[in-house]
Amino acid sequence: IPTNIVFSAVLLIFLFQGKDLGAITTSVTVIDENGEQIERSIPKSEFRKNIVLFPFENNTGQEENDWLRHAIPVMTQFDIHQDIFINAISTYELVTKINDAGFQAEDPIPLTLKKKITGEHHMDFFSSGVIEDTEGEIAVTVSLYDQRTTKLISENTFSGTEVLRLVDDITVQLKQDLKIPRQHIETTEDLPVSEIMTTSIPALQYFFRGRNAIAMEDDWLKGIELIEKSVQEDNTFAFGYVYLYTYSLFSNQGQKVAQAFEPLMKHLYKLPERTQFGVKHDYYSMIKQDRAMAFEVAKNWAELYPDDLNAHYVLALLYMVRNQTEEAIAEYQTMLRLNPTQSDLLLEIGGLYKEHGDFELASDYYKQYLEKFPNSLNAYLELGDLNMVTGNYEKAKSYYDEARLIEPNDLNILLSLANIDTELGNFQEAIDKYNEALASFTSPEDRNEIYENLEEYYLLLGQIRKSIEYMELSFTEYEKYAPALMIIDKKSASLG
Repeated sequence: IPTNIVFSAVLLIFLFQGKDLGAITTSVTVIDENGEQIERSIPKSEFRKNIVLFPFENNTGQEENDWLRHAIPVMTQFDIHQDIFINAISTYELVTKINDAGFQAEDPIPLTLKKKITGEHHMDFFSSGVIEDTEGEIAVTVSLYDQRTTKLISENTFSGTEVLRLVDDITVQLKQDLKIPRQHIETTEDLPVSEIMTTSIPALQYFFRGRNAIAMEDDWLKGIELIEKSVQEDNTFAFGYVYLYTYSLFSNQGQKVAQAFEPLMKHLYKLPERTQFGVKHDYYSMIKQDRAMAFEVAKNWAELYPDDLNAHYVLALLYMVRNQTEEAIAEYQTMLRLNPTQSDLLLEIGGLYKEHGDFELASDYYKQYLEKFPNSLNAYLELGDLNMVTGNYEKAKSYYDEARLIEPNDLNILLSLANIDTELGNFQEAIDKYNEALASFTSPEDRNEIYENLEEYYLLLGQIRKSIEYMELSFTEYEKYAPALMIIDKKSASLG
Protein backbone atom coordinates (compact mmCIF):
# COMPACT_ATOMS: atom_id res chain seq x y z
CA ILE A 1 0.00 0.00 0.00
CA PRO A 2 1.53 3.38 -0.95
CA THR A 3 2.90 5.33 2.01
CA ASN A 4 0.76 8.40 1.41
CA ILE A 5 -2.42 6.29 1.69
CA VAL A 6 -1.28 4.80 5.00
CA PHE A 7 -0.47 8.26 6.35
CA SER A 8 -3.88 9.55 5.18
CA ALA A 9 -5.71 6.77 6.97
CA VAL A 10 -3.73 7.32 10.20
CA LEU A 11 -4.35 11.06 10.02
CA LEU A 12 -8.09 10.63 9.54
CA ILE A 13 -8.24 8.41 12.63
CA PHE A 14 -6.29 11.04 14.60
CA LEU A 15 -8.31 14.02 13.41
CA PHE A 16 -11.71 12.44 13.83
CA GLN A 17 -11.12 10.27 16.89
CA GLY A 18 -14.39 9.75 18.67
CA LYS A 19 -16.39 10.58 15.55
CA ASP A 20 -17.93 8.31 12.94
CA LEU A 21 -15.07 7.73 10.53
CA GLY A 22 -17.51 6.10 8.14
CA ALA A 23 -19.18 9.48 7.69
CA ILE A 24 -15.94 10.81 6.22
CA THR A 25 -14.41 7.89 4.37
CA THR A 26 -15.44 4.80 2.50
CA SER A 27 -13.48 1.56 2.60
CA VAL A 28 -12.40 0.09 -0.72
CA THR A 29 -10.69 -3.22 -1.40
CA VAL A 30 -9.44 -4.12 -4.88
CA ILE A 31 -7.16 -6.73 -6.44
CA ASP A 32 -4.56 -5.15 -8.71
CA GLU A 33 -3.29 -6.57 -12.02
CA ASN A 34 -0.54 -8.45 -10.14
CA GLY A 35 -3.05 -10.24 -7.92
CA GLU A 36 -2.21 -8.18 -4.83
CA GLN A 37 -4.96 -6.93 -2.54
CA ILE A 38 -5.18 -3.19 -1.91
CA GLU A 39 -7.27 -1.90 0.99
CA ARG A 40 -7.92 1.81 1.42
CA SER A 41 -10.04 4.30 3.29
CA ILE A 42 -10.93 6.87 0.64
CA PRO A 43 -12.41 10.27 1.51
CA LYS A 44 -15.98 10.65 0.30
CA SER A 45 -16.60 13.14 -2.46
CA GLU A 46 -18.03 15.82 -0.17
CA PHE A 47 -14.71 15.96 1.70
CA ARG A 48 -12.60 16.34 -1.43
CA LYS A 49 -11.55 19.69 -2.84
CA ASN A 50 -12.02 20.52 -6.52
CA ILE A 51 -10.05 23.30 -8.18
CA VAL A 52 -9.60 24.77 -11.67
CA LEU A 53 -6.12 26.15 -12.40
CA PHE A 54 -6.38 28.80 -15.12
CA PRO A 55 -3.46 29.94 -17.33
CA PHE A 56 -1.22 32.56 -15.76
CA GLU A 57 -0.42 35.97 -17.24
CA ASN A 58 3.15 36.67 -18.33
CA ASN A 59 3.97 40.21 -17.21
CA THR A 60 7.75 39.80 -17.43
CA GLY A 61 7.88 41.46 -20.84
CA GLN A 62 9.94 38.53 -22.11
CA GLU A 63 8.45 36.16 -24.70
CA GLU A 64 10.83 33.39 -23.63
CA ASN A 65 8.78 33.16 -20.43
CA ASP A 66 5.47 32.56 -22.26
CA TRP A 67 5.80 28.80 -21.80
CA LEU A 68 5.45 29.33 -18.04
CA ARG A 69 1.87 30.63 -18.46
CA HIS A 70 0.68 27.06 -18.91
CA ALA A 71 3.62 25.15 -17.43
CA ILE A 72 3.20 26.44 -13.87
CA PRO A 73 -0.53 25.68 -13.46
CA VAL A 74 -0.25 22.34 -15.28
CA MET A 75 2.73 21.20 -13.19
CA THR A 76 0.81 22.32 -10.11
CA GLN A 77 -2.08 20.14 -11.27
CA PHE A 78 0.24 17.14 -11.68
CA ASP A 79 1.76 17.84 -8.26
CA ILE A 80 -1.66 18.14 -6.60
CA HIS A 81 -2.75 14.82 -8.08
CA GLN A 82 -0.41 13.03 -5.71
CA ASP A 83 -3.01 13.81 -3.02
CA ILE A 84 -6.24 11.79 -3.01
CA PHE A 85 -8.08 14.66 -1.26
CA ILE A 86 -7.84 17.05 -4.23
CA ASN A 87 -9.01 16.93 -7.82
CA ALA A 88 -7.71 19.57 -10.26
CA ILE A 89 -8.09 20.48 -13.91
CA SER A 90 -5.97 22.98 -15.77
CA THR A 91 -5.11 24.90 -18.94
CA TYR A 92 -5.45 22.29 -21.68
CA GLU A 93 -8.81 21.03 -20.41
CA LEU A 94 -10.15 24.61 -20.55
CA VAL A 95 -9.15 25.65 -24.08
CA THR A 96 -12.47 24.78 -25.74
CA LYS A 97 -14.61 26.68 -23.23
CA ILE A 98 -12.24 29.67 -23.35
CA ASN A 99 -12.42 29.71 -27.16
CA ASP A 100 -16.21 29.29 -27.13
CA ALA A 101 -16.42 32.46 -25.03
CA GLY A 102 -14.54 34.41 -27.71
CA PHE A 103 -11.09 34.36 -26.08
CA GLN A 104 -7.82 32.61 -26.82
CA ALA A 105 -5.96 30.72 -24.12
CA GLU A 106 -3.17 33.29 -24.52
CA ASP A 107 -5.51 36.20 -23.68
CA PRO A 108 -6.12 37.62 -20.20
CA ILE A 109 -9.32 35.90 -19.06
CA PRO A 110 -11.95 37.94 -17.17
CA LEU A 111 -12.67 36.88 -13.62
CA THR A 112 -16.37 36.46 -14.43
CA LEU A 113 -15.55 34.00 -17.23
CA LYS A 114 -13.28 32.02 -14.90
CA LYS A 115 -16.16 31.79 -12.44
CA LYS A 116 -18.52 30.64 -15.20
CA ILE A 117 -16.16 28.00 -16.59
CA THR A 118 -15.40 26.69 -13.08
CA GLY A 119 -19.13 26.32 -12.44
CA GLU A 120 -19.62 24.53 -15.74
CA HIS A 121 -16.98 22.02 -14.66
CA HIS A 122 -18.80 21.59 -11.35
CA MET A 123 -15.73 22.66 -9.37
CA ASP A 124 -15.65 24.64 -6.11
CA PHE A 125 -12.53 26.80 -6.42
CA PHE A 126 -10.39 28.40 -9.11
CA SER A 127 -7.00 30.06 -9.22
CA SER A 128 -5.27 32.59 -11.44
CA GLY A 129 -1.71 33.83 -11.51
CA VAL A 130 0.65 36.55 -12.66
CA ILE A 131 4.32 36.00 -13.54
CA GLU A 132 6.70 38.95 -13.10
CA ASP A 133 10.46 39.55 -13.29
CA THR A 134 11.92 41.05 -10.11
CA GLU A 135 15.65 41.72 -10.18
CA GLY A 136 16.53 38.54 -12.04
CA GLU A 137 14.10 36.35 -10.14
CA ILE A 138 10.71 35.09 -11.20
CA ALA A 139 7.87 36.26 -8.97
CA VAL A 140 4.61 34.33 -9.25
CA THR A 141 1.48 35.70 -7.58
CA VAL A 142 -1.30 33.12 -7.18
CA SER A 143 -4.86 34.10 -6.32
CA LEU A 144 -7.43 31.58 -5.07
CA TYR A 145 -11.18 32.23 -5.41
CA ASP A 146 -14.39 30.63 -4.20
CA GLN A 147 -16.49 29.78 -7.27
CA ARG A 148 -19.88 30.39 -5.66
CA THR A 149 -19.16 33.85 -4.24
CA THR A 150 -16.15 34.86 -6.38
CA LYS A 151 -14.59 35.84 -3.05
CA LEU A 152 -10.79 36.11 -3.00
CA ILE A 153 -9.72 33.48 -0.48
CA SER A 154 -5.98 34.08 -0.61
CA GLU A 155 -3.23 35.75 -2.62
CA ASN A 156 0.40 34.73 -2.25
CA THR A 157 3.62 35.61 -4.07
CA PHE A 158 6.45 33.14 -4.61
CA SER A 159 9.88 34.27 -5.79
CA GLY A 160 12.99 32.46 -6.92
CA THR A 161 15.12 31.34 -9.82
CA GLU A 162 14.04 27.67 -9.80
CA VAL A 163 10.63 27.20 -11.44
CA LEU A 164 10.17 23.65 -10.17
CA ARG A 165 10.72 24.68 -6.57
CA LEU A 166 8.20 27.50 -7.00
CA VAL A 167 5.63 24.92 -8.16
CA ASP A 168 6.25 22.84 -5.02
CA ASP A 169 5.70 25.92 -2.86
CA ILE A 170 2.53 26.88 -4.75
CA THR A 171 1.10 23.37 -4.28
CA VAL A 172 1.69 23.35 -0.53
CA GLN A 173 0.20 26.84 -0.14
CA LEU A 174 -2.88 25.93 -2.17
CA LYS A 175 -3.45 22.90 0.05
CA GLN A 176 -3.29 25.13 3.11
CA ASP A 177 -5.60 27.72 1.56
CA LEU A 178 -8.07 24.98 0.60
CA LYS A 179 -8.16 24.03 4.31
CA ILE A 180 -6.56 20.65 3.90
CA PRO A 181 -5.53 19.78 7.49
CA ARG A 182 -1.96 20.82 8.26
CA GLN A 183 -1.14 17.41 9.74
CA HIS A 184 -2.22 15.78 6.49
CA ILE A 185 -0.01 18.08 4.43
CA GLU A 186 2.98 17.48 6.70
CA THR A 187 2.64 13.70 7.01
CA THR A 188 1.48 12.72 3.51
CA GLU A 189 4.20 11.82 1.03
CA ASP A 190 4.51 14.63 -1.51
CA LEU A 191 7.31 14.15 -3.99
CA PRO A 192 8.90 17.28 -5.49
CA VAL A 193 7.39 18.01 -8.89
CA SER A 194 10.84 17.52 -10.41
CA GLU A 195 10.59 13.85 -9.39
CA ILE A 196 7.30 13.24 -11.20
CA MET A 197 8.22 15.49 -14.14
CA THR A 198 11.88 16.16 -14.98
CA THR A 199 14.78 18.22 -13.67
CA SER A 200 15.62 19.32 -17.21
CA ILE A 201 14.33 22.81 -18.06
CA PRO A 202 14.96 22.30 -21.81
CA ALA A 203 12.86 19.09 -21.65
CA LEU A 204 10.05 21.00 -19.93
CA GLN A 205 10.21 23.81 -22.49
CA TYR A 206 9.99 21.38 -25.41
CA PHE A 207 7.16 19.52 -23.66
CA PHE A 208 4.96 22.56 -23.05
CA ARG A 209 5.74 24.14 -26.41
CA GLY A 210 4.64 20.85 -27.96
CA ARG A 211 1.40 20.72 -26.01
CA ASN A 212 0.74 24.37 -26.87
CA ALA A 213 1.27 23.67 -30.58
CA ILE A 214 -1.42 20.99 -30.49
CA ALA A 215 -3.90 22.65 -28.11
CA MET A 216 -3.58 26.26 -29.33
CA GLU A 217 -2.40 25.93 -32.94
CA ASP A 218 -3.84 22.53 -33.90
CA ASP A 219 -0.40 21.68 -35.33
CA TRP A 220 0.00 18.01 -34.45
CA LEU A 221 3.17 17.39 -36.43
CA LYS A 222 4.97 20.28 -34.75
CA GLY A 223 3.64 19.29 -31.34
CA ILE A 224 4.76 15.68 -31.59
CA GLU A 225 8.22 16.69 -32.84
CA LEU A 226 8.67 19.03 -29.87
CA ILE A 227 7.56 16.39 -27.35
CA GLU A 228 9.97 13.92 -28.96
CA LYS A 229 12.72 16.45 -28.29
CA SER A 230 11.60 16.64 -24.65
CA VAL A 231 12.19 12.91 -24.08
CA GLN A 232 15.49 13.13 -25.96
CA GLU A 233 16.58 15.73 -23.41
CA ASP A 234 15.51 13.43 -20.56
CA ASN A 235 14.89 9.78 -21.46
CA THR A 236 13.26 9.18 -18.04
CA PHE A 237 10.60 11.87 -18.58
CA ALA A 238 7.52 9.69 -18.06
CA PHE A 239 4.94 12.43 -18.64
CA GLY A 240 6.66 13.21 -21.93
CA TYR A 241 6.15 9.62 -23.07
CA VAL A 242 2.51 9.70 -21.93
CA TYR A 243 1.68 12.59 -24.23
CA LEU A 244 3.93 11.29 -26.99
CA TYR A 245 1.96 8.05 -27.24
CA THR A 246 -1.38 9.83 -26.76
CA TYR A 247 -0.82 12.39 -29.51
CA SER A 248 0.76 9.77 -31.81
CA LEU A 249 -2.33 7.61 -31.33
CA PHE A 250 -4.68 10.43 -32.30
CA SER A 251 -2.57 11.24 -35.36
CA ASN A 252 -2.47 7.58 -36.51
CA GLN A 253 1.25 7.09 -35.94
CA GLY A 254 1.06 3.55 -34.56
CA GLN A 255 4.79 2.89 -34.61
CA LYS A 256 5.49 5.88 -32.37
CA VAL A 257 2.80 4.70 -29.96
CA ALA A 258 4.54 1.35 -29.49
CA GLN A 259 7.98 2.96 -29.27
CA ALA A 260 6.86 5.34 -26.51
CA PHE A 261 5.48 2.59 -24.27
CA GLU A 262 8.76 0.70 -23.74
CA PRO A 263 10.58 3.50 -21.89
CA LEU A 264 7.31 4.71 -20.34
CA MET A 265 6.65 1.41 -18.58
CA LYS A 266 10.22 1.40 -17.25
CA HIS A 267 9.64 4.78 -15.62
CA LEU A 268 5.95 4.38 -14.73
CA TYR A 269 6.82 4.84 -11.04
CA LYS A 270 7.43 8.55 -11.69
CA LEU A 271 3.76 9.22 -12.43
CA PRO A 272 1.01 9.93 -9.89
CA GLU A 273 -1.01 6.80 -9.27
CA ARG A 274 -4.21 8.00 -10.95
CA THR A 275 -2.18 8.70 -14.11
CA GLN A 276 -0.56 5.26 -13.85
CA PHE A 277 -4.00 3.64 -14.04
CA GLY A 278 -4.75 5.33 -17.36
CA VAL A 279 -1.37 4.34 -18.78
CA LYS A 280 -1.67 0.73 -17.61
CA HIS A 281 -5.13 0.45 -19.15
CA ASP A 282 -3.80 1.65 -22.51
CA TYR A 283 -0.73 -0.59 -22.24
CA TYR A 284 -2.75 -3.76 -21.65
CA SER A 285 -5.36 -2.76 -24.21
CA MET A 286 -3.13 -1.62 -27.08
CA ILE A 287 0.30 -3.17 -26.57
CA LYS A 288 -0.44 -6.44 -24.79
CA GLN A 289 -3.92 -6.71 -26.33
CA ASP A 290 -5.11 -8.19 -23.04
CA ARG A 291 -8.67 -6.85 -22.76
CA ALA A 292 -9.39 -8.72 -19.54
CA MET A 293 -6.44 -7.13 -17.77
CA ALA A 294 -7.27 -3.69 -19.20
CA PHE A 295 -10.80 -4.09 -17.83
CA GLU A 296 -9.53 -5.00 -14.35
CA VAL A 297 -7.22 -1.98 -14.32
CA ALA A 298 -10.08 0.32 -15.32
CA LYS A 299 -12.35 -1.10 -12.60
CA ASN A 300 -9.70 -0.55 -9.94
CA TRP A 301 -9.09 2.97 -11.26
CA ALA A 302 -12.76 3.89 -10.89
CA GLU A 303 -13.05 2.28 -7.45
CA LEU A 304 -9.94 3.92 -5.98
CA TYR A 305 -10.66 7.30 -7.63
CA PRO A 306 -14.47 7.44 -7.62
CA ASP A 307 -14.57 11.13 -8.62
CA ASP A 308 -12.33 10.69 -11.66
CA LEU A 309 -14.48 11.28 -14.76
CA ASN A 310 -11.85 9.75 -17.05
CA ALA A 311 -11.92 6.50 -15.09
CA HIS A 312 -15.70 6.19 -15.38
CA TYR A 313 -15.64 7.12 -19.07
CA VAL A 314 -13.05 4.44 -19.89
CA LEU A 315 -14.98 1.89 -17.85
CA ALA A 316 -18.25 2.80 -19.62
CA LEU A 317 -16.62 2.24 -23.03
CA LEU A 318 -15.26 -1.13 -21.90
CA TYR A 319 -18.68 -2.21 -20.67
CA MET A 320 -20.10 -1.27 -24.07
CA VAL A 321 -17.46 -3.39 -25.82
CA ARG A 322 -18.43 -6.28 -23.51
CA ASN A 323 -22.14 -5.73 -24.32
CA GLN A 324 -22.84 -4.95 -20.66
CA THR A 325 -25.27 -2.16 -21.42
CA GLU A 326 -26.71 -1.73 -17.92
CA GLU A 327 -23.23 -1.39 -16.41
CA ALA A 328 -22.24 1.13 -19.10
CA ILE A 329 -25.35 3.17 -18.34
CA ALA A 330 -24.49 3.13 -14.63
CA GLU A 331 -21.04 4.57 -15.38
CA TYR A 332 -22.53 7.35 -17.54
CA GLN A 333 -25.03 8.12 -14.78
CA THR A 334 -22.16 8.36 -12.30
CA MET A 335 -20.42 10.82 -14.62
CA LEU A 336 -23.62 12.83 -14.90
CA ARG A 337 -23.89 12.93 -11.10
CA LEU A 338 -20.27 14.06 -10.77
CA ASN A 339 -20.69 16.74 -13.42
CA PRO A 340 -24.34 17.57 -14.23
CA THR A 341 -23.19 20.06 -16.88
CA GLN A 342 -22.12 17.20 -19.17
CA SER A 343 -25.55 17.21 -20.78
CA ASP A 344 -24.38 15.23 -23.84
CA LEU A 345 -24.34 12.21 -21.54
CA LEU A 346 -28.14 12.33 -21.60
CA LEU A 347 -28.00 11.51 -25.32
CA GLU A 348 -25.42 8.77 -24.67
CA ILE A 349 -27.59 7.18 -21.97
CA GLY A 350 -30.66 7.48 -24.19
CA GLY A 351 -28.79 5.74 -27.00
CA LEU A 352 -27.75 2.89 -24.71
CA TYR A 353 -31.32 2.39 -23.48
CA LYS A 354 -32.45 2.37 -27.12
CA GLU A 355 -29.89 -0.35 -27.96
CA HIS A 356 -31.03 -2.25 -24.87
CA GLY A 357 -34.62 -2.15 -26.11
CA ASP A 358 -35.90 0.07 -23.30
CA PHE A 359 -37.50 2.64 -25.58
CA GLU A 360 -39.47 4.44 -22.87
CA LEU A 361 -36.37 5.25 -20.83
CA ALA A 362 -34.48 6.16 -24.02
CA SER A 363 -37.25 8.65 -24.83
CA ASP A 364 -37.12 10.08 -21.30
CA TYR A 365 -33.40 10.86 -21.58
CA TYR A 366 -33.75 12.35 -25.07
CA LYS A 367 -36.56 14.56 -23.78
CA GLN A 368 -34.46 15.65 -20.78
CA TYR A 369 -31.81 16.79 -23.22
CA LEU A 370 -34.43 18.55 -25.34
CA GLU A 371 -35.68 20.44 -22.29
CA LYS A 372 -32.17 21.77 -21.71
CA PHE A 373 -31.55 22.51 -25.39
CA PRO A 374 -34.89 23.14 -27.13
CA ASN A 375 -33.18 23.90 -30.46
CA SER A 376 -31.09 20.74 -30.49
CA LEU A 377 -31.12 19.10 -33.90
CA ASN A 378 -29.65 15.88 -32.51
CA ALA A 379 -32.37 15.49 -29.87
CA TYR A 380 -35.17 15.83 -32.44
CA LEU A 381 -33.43 13.37 -34.76
CA GLU A 382 -32.92 10.84 -31.97
CA LEU A 383 -36.59 11.10 -30.94
CA GLY A 384 -37.64 10.80 -34.59
CA ASP A 385 -35.47 7.71 -35.10
CA LEU A 386 -36.73 6.18 -31.85
CA ASN A 387 -40.37 6.58 -32.85
CA MET A 388 -39.60 5.15 -36.31
CA VAL A 389 -38.19 2.03 -34.63
CA THR A 390 -41.28 1.67 -32.45
CA GLY A 391 -43.68 2.28 -35.35
CA ASN A 392 -45.02 5.59 -34.04
CA TYR A 393 -44.80 7.19 -37.47
CA GLU A 394 -46.95 10.24 -36.76
CA LYS A 395 -44.83 11.10 -33.71
CA ALA A 396 -41.66 10.46 -35.68
CA LYS A 397 -42.90 12.79 -38.41
CA SER A 398 -43.55 15.59 -35.89
CA TYR A 399 -39.99 15.32 -34.55
CA TYR A 400 -38.46 15.25 -38.05
CA ASP A 401 -40.59 18.28 -39.00
CA GLU A 402 -39.15 20.14 -36.00
CA ALA A 403 -35.65 19.06 -37.00
CA ARG A 404 -36.22 20.34 -40.54
CA LEU A 405 -37.19 23.77 -39.18
CA ILE A 406 -33.77 23.88 -37.49
CA GLU A 407 -31.84 22.46 -40.46
CA PRO A 408 -33.87 22.73 -43.69
CA ASN A 409 -31.01 21.51 -45.92
CA ASP A 410 -30.38 18.16 -44.27
CA LEU A 411 -30.76 15.25 -46.70
CA ASN A 412 -31.24 12.61 -44.01
CA ILE A 413 -34.21 14.47 -42.51
CA LEU A 414 -35.87 14.75 -45.92
CA LEU A 415 -35.33 11.04 -46.64
CA SER A 416 -36.67 10.10 -43.20
CA LEU A 417 -39.85 12.09 -43.89
CA ALA A 418 -40.18 10.40 -47.29
CA ASN A 419 -39.81 6.98 -45.65
CA ILE A 420 -42.51 7.84 -43.11
CA ASP A 421 -44.87 8.81 -45.93
CA THR A 422 -44.19 5.43 -47.49
CA GLU A 423 -44.96 3.62 -44.23
CA LEU A 424 -48.19 5.63 -43.86
CA GLY A 425 -49.22 4.86 -47.44
CA ASN A 426 -48.74 8.45 -48.62
CA PHE A 427 -46.92 7.30 -51.75
CA GLN A 428 -47.27 10.49 -53.79
CA GLU A 429 -45.98 12.60 -50.90
CA ALA A 430 -43.02 10.19 -50.59
CA ILE A 431 -42.19 10.48 -54.31
CA ASP A 432 -42.46 14.27 -54.09
CA LYS A 433 -39.88 14.31 -51.32
CA TYR A 434 -37.54 11.95 -53.18
CA ASN A 435 -37.78 14.22 -56.24
CA GLU A 436 -37.11 17.25 -54.04
CA ALA A 437 -34.01 15.48 -52.76
CA LEU A 438 -32.79 14.72 -56.29
CA ALA A 439 -33.29 18.36 -57.28
CA SER A 440 -31.46 19.73 -54.24
CA PHE A 441 -28.59 17.29 -53.63
CA THR A 442 -26.20 16.55 -56.48
CA SER A 443 -23.02 15.06 -55.00
CA PRO A 444 -22.33 11.38 -55.80
CA GLU A 445 -22.52 10.50 -52.09
CA ASP A 446 -25.92 12.15 -51.67
CA ARG A 447 -27.37 10.79 -54.91
CA ASN A 448 -26.20 7.28 -54.01
CA GLU A 449 -28.13 7.55 -50.75
CA ILE A 450 -31.25 8.87 -52.49
CA TYR A 451 -31.14 6.09 -55.11
CA GLU A 452 -30.74 3.47 -52.38
CA ASN A 453 -33.90 4.79 -50.71
CA LEU A 454 -35.77 4.74 -54.02
CA GLU A 455 -34.58 1.18 -54.61
CA GLU A 456 -36.13 0.17 -51.27
CA TYR A 457 -39.28 2.20 -52.01
CA TYR A 458 -40.03 0.41 -55.27
CA LEU A 459 -39.09 -2.96 -53.81
CA LEU A 460 -41.67 -2.37 -51.07
CA LEU A 461 -44.29 -1.60 -53.74
CA GLY A 462 -43.40 -4.79 -55.62
CA GLN A 463 -42.08 -2.89 -58.67
CA ILE A 464 -38.96 -5.00 -59.14
CA ARG A 465 -37.83 -3.51 -62.47
CA LYS A 466 -37.96 0.00 -61.04
CA SER A 467 -36.10 -1.15 -57.93
CA ILE A 468 -33.30 -2.68 -60.05
CA GLU A 469 -33.12 0.50 -62.14
CA TYR A 470 -32.41 2.57 -59.04
CA MET A 471 -29.98 -0.02 -57.72
CA GLU A 472 -27.95 0.39 -60.93
CA LEU A 473 -28.11 4.17 -60.63
CA SER A 474 -26.86 3.80 -57.04
CA PHE A 475 -23.89 1.71 -58.24
CA THR A 476 -23.05 4.36 -60.86
CA GLU A 477 -22.86 7.09 -58.21
CA TYR A 478 -21.02 4.89 -55.71
CA GLU A 479 -18.29 4.09 -58.24
CA LYS A 480 -17.50 7.81 -58.50
CA TYR A 481 -16.08 8.03 -54.98
CA ALA A 482 -15.76 4.63 -53.27
CA PRO A 483 -12.59 2.45 -53.22
CA ALA A 484 -12.64 -0.58 -55.53
CA LEU A 485 -12.92 -3.15 -52.72
CA MET A 486 -15.94 -1.38 -51.23
CA ILE A 487 -17.61 -1.31 -54.65
CA ILE A 488 -17.07 -5.08 -55.01
CA ASP A 489 -18.48 -5.64 -51.49
CA LYS A 490 -21.55 -3.53 -52.27
CA LYS A 491 -22.26 -5.40 -55.50
CA SER A 492 -21.71 -8.77 -53.82
CA ALA A 493 -24.15 -7.80 -51.03
CA SER A 494 -26.79 -6.83 -53.61
CA LEU A 495 -26.56 -10.31 -55.09
CA GLY A 496 -27.22 -11.84 -51.70
